[in-house]
Amino acid sequence: MLDKDVTQFALLSLKDKNGREVKPLVAAAEFEYLEEFGGSEVAVSPQEDDYVLSICYGRYLFNSEVTKDGEPLSKQTLIDLINQEVDKWLIGISNKQTHFMGIKDIVIIDKHLERKCCHHSSCNGNHVDSDTNQAGDLAIAVLVSSKPNLQDLTSGVIYDESDAVDRLDKFKSDDFKPSAFTLFLNVHGYTVFSNIVNRVGAYALAHTLPISEQLSEENWTQFINHDDAYLVASRVM
Repeated sequence: MLDKDVTQFALLSLKDKNGREVKPLVAAAEFEYLEEFGGSEVAVSPQEDDYVLSICYGRYLFNSEVTKDGEPLSKQTLIDLINQEVDKWLIGISNKQTHFMGIKDIVIIDKHLERKCCHHSSCNGNHVDSDTNQAGDLAIAVLVSSKPNLQDLTSGVIYDESDAVDRLDKFKSDDFKPSAFTLFLNVHGYTVFSNIVNRVGAYALAHTLPISEQLSEENWTQFINHDDAYLVASRVM
């Protein structure tokens, strides 16, 4: 049985081109990929011939190193930046393989999230921003265009001793820790490493709803349960 306190995300310490120390948040799967393929160019985005629409719940992980003119980003500025990523390609990593997905639409659940400390292993505290207008992590529901295996990629578990049968019910248990599938904007011409270091944030998706034949880009928000989306987001970190 895996240790329930194992951390899926960590701060990667490195220096930018100006010699300034930066600490982007990196998922374990991304770190493993970078160790082996970090210098490779991102592949050309695929066609969507065999792609299907899915709804995912998760958490937008904000890179707190990102600023605007040297000042912290406001929540509204971050939301505006995220909305600009709609209709663009995302790239995710699982088992040292890259997966392309199109982000078709996004709904942000406006409820405050805490982030567990990832600076050092001895700290078990939750870090809360007192300024609710400042950018931070966000609970999200996302409409994604992907290959039909998205549910497999987002259903991983780090630790689970919950007796609940339904996956969403498991998110209510302290004995359940999902291993979110992390995606980020694919900037054309960037290496995976450059994408990760320079990204504003990443989409950590931890639950995919069952695919419905009735689902479309026009009606997808009717399928969202905001409470469930927030519950999933609160368990990602």
